[in-house]
Amino acid sequence: MLFFVKADHRNQGLGTQLLKHCINKCRQRGLQLLVVWPSDRNYEFYRRQGFVGTHDPLELLL
Repeated sequence: MLFFVKADHRNQGLGTQLLKHCINKCRQRGLQLLVVWPSDRNYEFYRRQGFVGTHDPLELLL
């Protein structure tokens, strides 16, 4: 899955809302692990959302 927030709509919590929605859908489908390969620009965004790892990829146990 791939999603973006347009530059003029960033820093309003929309990315966090989208990601939380995706995480909830994954949990509803019985997934137990979500893996992302973030760019340097959005690496900290995923870390703030609970993803862990020291290098690509970051993981979130569901």
